[in-house]
Amino acid sequence: MGTTSTPYAAQNPENVVGLDINCTDGSNPPPTTTELSSDEVEKWFTSHPTGPVAALRLLVLADHQPDSPSSWLTKPHFTEEVITHAIWRPDAYLNLLANRSGGCAALLDDPWCFVLKPPSDDGPACSLALSRRGNVVKGIYSYQSKGHRTPEGADIFNPLAALKRETIQSGWRSTGLQIISLPQAIARAHARYITTELNSALTALSTLEHDINHYNPSSHPTSTADFAPWNHTLHQTSTHLLALERRARFQSQLLSAIETLTKTQTHYKNIPYPPLAPLRSQQETWTFDLATLPRRIENARNAITAFTQLRTAQLSLSIARSSREMTEAALRDNATMKTIAILTMVFLPSTAVATFFSMGMFDWSAGAGRGLVTKWVWVFFAVAGPLTGVVLGFWWWWARRYERGIGARFSGREGEVEGGRGVALLHREDRGLEGAEEMLGDCGDGDVEMQEVRANGKYDG
Repeated sequence: MGTTSTPYAAQNPENVVGLDINCTDGSNPPPTTTELSSDEVEKWFTSHPTGPVAALRLLVLADHQPDSPSSWLTKPHFTEEVITHAIWRPDAYLNLLANRSGGCAALLDDPWCFVLKPPSDDGPACSLALSRRGNVVKGIYSYQSKGHRTPEGADIFNPLAALKRETIQSGWRSTGLQIISLPQAIARAHARYITTELNSALTALSTLEHDINHYNPSSHPTSTADFAPWNHTLHQTSTHLLALERRARFQSQLLSAIETLTKTQTHYKNIPYPPLAPLRSQQETWTFDLATLPRRIENARNAITAFTQLRTAQLSLSIARSSREMTEAALRDNATMKTIAILTMVFLPSTAVATFFSMGMFDWSAGAGRGLVTKWVWVFFAVAGPLTGVVLGFWWWWARRYERGIGARFSGREGEVEGGRGVALLHREDRGLEGAEEMLGDCGDGDVEMQEVRANGKYDG
């Protein structure tokens, strides 16, 4: 018999903190924390909090490791009994945990339910499941801060630190509206994180744009190594931008879900919920900055490409200049060799004649009755003739072999070009590099400057 797999944990985790949070208006007692072992979690959670102003009962599980993987939040850490008691719609919570893109939903069934989880990336995250049970809201809350802290030094998604500035009115207990208190606190903490990360990306990009504006191509005419940090910064900013866009989308979903619950109240049916106004204002600012960042990144990338092309042109010009100098030197050597060849042609016949008649086979002082030429003169022609033929034949064979090798190499390259393999021919028009104009400006301010790059010139704004 096979065992049926279950999405729930086999047992509740250790080191769980139980929080009883009271209404904050008036002189009500502060939150109560209880350290719970694995065996105590279910019993404590299913019991009802004592006190006349109890508003929230939470099970809190924290991961304080700065290098903890984001997959820690993609699986439930509590048993089926605990999760079902925390939210009457556990399928909505389990599906949201498995979604790495994150999301948020406010369920207006009776009783109300609320689930949320930010996108899974390298930043801090949390998961929350809440539901109303009578005058109290119960839920399970897991978070990992990954080293990110508030200005006061607390973990960014620590519920006690996040709820410290939230107001939980006693009148909400009758309607269950206290269910929005923790999601609203999470929205504020998440907004601070997005603002910090977005400012970091904008600062890095502004620094890069400043370096590009003050870059002088003529001081680095032949190397592109110093462009590597710029390209690395652009890659990091682009990756960061994608994560921030997902975070901004989640923030918008979270605020809309909170407004879905507040509009059930008579006072906020036709007007926005006032505490969300600053968060909506921040969201509009993010929308503008996130919309202009891709254009600024593309402008910077185009400027770096123009610098690279300019350096390539300068390097090609340097190579052409060196080739011309080598050609001029070869022409000078050729003229010298030509002079030597002419002198050789002038003096070689007389030298050959002088050498031939100075051989011992001629006796120029022979008297009458003696021959001027010895009878062995034929030996010279018998040896010199075949030897000359052998040398000329070897030269002819070597020249033919060399020509066939050159022809075979060119034929092979032509075949590769016709077949679309190996060799790519780049046809360039015969034109000079007059300049490359690139757009570079602070799109965040709405101003765009035309930047001009000229050969051996300076890229200046």
